[in-house]
Amino acid sequence: MTSKPQLGLELVRQARDRGLRFEWVAADSAYGNNPSLLRSLEELGEQFVIDVQSTQRVFLSDPDPTVPPSSKGRRPFKRRVTKIKKQTLQSWVQAQPASAWKRVWIRHSTRGGLEIEVMHQWVWLWDGREAQARHW
Repeated sequence: MTSKPQLGLELVRQARDRGLRFEWVAADSAYGNNPSLLRSLEELGEQFVIDVQSTQRVFLSDPDPTVPPSSKGRRPFKRRVTKIKKQTLQSWVQAQPASAWKRVWIRHSTRGGLEIEVMHQWVWLWDGREAQARHW
């Protein structure tokens, strides 16, 4: 059975194969919760704006995952680890001042102008399996 993120990625591929031009891919948090989809979009060279859940854990600096050296008498490590602390987006957002948010006009709608509040922050995501974190 094919998952929704897999179907979404296939739609993007088919659209490009058919010559459809678009600047970016947008999706809700059901898709943003899938690191494989995000990695695939990046590998395809697609720009994307995808919601993520407030519980998404991020790093504010490169976690630089490494395999620790084995110590005498212990089995060697195989998994990468990091010393950098990750945090949820919710905790990070709550720590930001109100002045960090910017009001952006999007478009006209049937109820008047549609505006949203945005804040932009580069973060690193690492799933604990990849060799390096992704900087998005």
